[in-house]
Amino acid sequence: MHTIFNVVGILLVYPYPKLREIPIRASEGLAALAVERRTYAVAYVAVAFIVIPVVGVALLN
Repeated sequence: MHTIFNVVGILLVYPYPKLREIPIRASEGLAALAVERRTYAVAYVAVAFIVIPVVGVALLN
């Protein structure tokens, strides 16, 4: 399922150059923000890898 999800994502995004730029711009923006303020980077990691999964597990139970 994971592979199918990735392949479908590539097929939907890759043909459109403007869509391909979105993840690159987002990651560059986050990197620039993290250089300025370390707490934003720590908060992003905490939310993305701890808070969101915990909420997801709590909602599914």
